[in-house]
Amino acid sequence: MRYQRVSAGDQYRLIAVDDGTPYDLTAVNPRLTSFGELAAAAAIANSGIDEVAGEIVADAPTLGRDSLADATLPVVPDEVTVVEV
Repeated sequence: MRYQRVSAGDQYRLIAVDDGTPYDLTAVNPRLTSFGELAAAAAIANSGIDEVAGEIVADAPTLGRDSLADATLPVVPDEVTVVEV
């Protein structure tokens, strides 16, 4: 799956694109507005990001491909944190 963050006015929506079909994850869980929040949910669930998103996609509405025209990069640089172990 690929993930896009789309601006909806002054708010953001997290979109998962699976097999070319965009799904609105924020419509199912309003707290999921960024890839970082999805990654945190996966960590809490002790699961992979795609597995958590896959469960949400089952209930998520689909969007038209044109809805991704204003999407930001798949991962916004300020959402990525390097953790040294």
